[in-house]
Amino acid sequence: MDWELRQWPIQGPAAGGVPDLTIDTAWRDAGANVTLVISSGLHGVEGPFGAAVLQRFFEAWMSSTAPPPANVLAIHALNPYGYACGRRADGLNRDLNRNFLLTGQPYSGAPELYRRLNWFINPPSPPRRLDLALLAAPWIVARYGMRRLAQALAEGQYEFPSGLFYGGAGAAPQHEVLAGLLNNYLHQSDTVLHMDLHTGLGTPGQCMLICDHDLRPDQRDQMQDWFPGHTIRLVAQQQSAYAARGSLGRWIHAQQFCPDFRYVCLEVGTQSAARVLLAMREENRAHHWSAPHTPAYRRAKLRMWEAFYPRRPEWAERAASSATELILHALSRLGGT
Repeated sequence: MDWELRQWPIQGPAAGGVPDLTIDTAWRDAGANVTLVISSGLHGVEGPFGAAVLQRFFEAWMSSTAPPPANVLAIHALNPYGYACGRRADGLNRDLNRNFLLTGQPYSGAPELYRRLNWFINPPSPPRRLDLALLAAPWIVARYGMRRLAQALAEGQYEFPSGLFYGGAGAAPQHEVLAGLLNNYLHQSDTVLHMDLHTGLGTPGQCMLICDHDLRPDQRDQMQDWFPGHTIRLVAQQQSAYAARGSLGRWIHAQQFCPDFRYVCLEVGTQSAARVLLAMREENRAHHWSAPHTPAYRRAKLRMWEAFYPRRPEWAERAASSATELILHALSRLGGT
């Protein structure tokens, strides 16, 4: 069965002056009432992982003699600016996974601890080989604790436009694009499973499944059957998990594109959380305070790529193959519902 290929332009300030940016989709209509959605590159620099997984998925599809009776929608490079420029954020420095606020939620505010530590998180200077501010890191961890720090950092903030985890001052164009394409493709579906591909969190090379919207017990049990051997981390039910504002998962679930819409983040670990955060901090400083052709800028970009798509062949093979296997298994089970 043929696939419908489309491109959805991202223009204006969100494109950061980069021309011809698009979100690319591939749609396979099986005439079914169940649909699998696969998306990648919401944090642009993570897009190469998504591309590798989608390539393996389509190769497996082409070699299959009897694809499952389910519709499939693949969405590549949700943040094409970040994908092209090696950034997690878009052209306005917005972290799109903090930009999808629900109706009535304001684009304002920041955790008090983030405000207090802004000098450390977002230094207004180019990155240096010897960063004396990092000497304060052990003291900061000892004083505030890792759990409070993780919550303050990753919750999302709307006061520091040049800072990490900035959610923006308004909705990014991806809101309209996603609403349009999902309404277009999912209106005949009763059940949808959306798998959103990410890297950077968790044990290196291992897949972790995260759901940040409420699930009924029967939905949770069914999803556990779709992903055997993997525990689905339910953020809403875990006190140890940080609550992020403006996440794509909560927003997309709240839109009610179909009667039974379930979102899961498929996250693959790369490095330790501390190394990933330091890479983000260095790249953000370089982007705002360094000239593009300086050694500091180039070092920061290389470190950023390594933090989210390591060059180690064994990592790339394990990560892409494990994620693809999870997707294919979920698709086979979804097609049998």
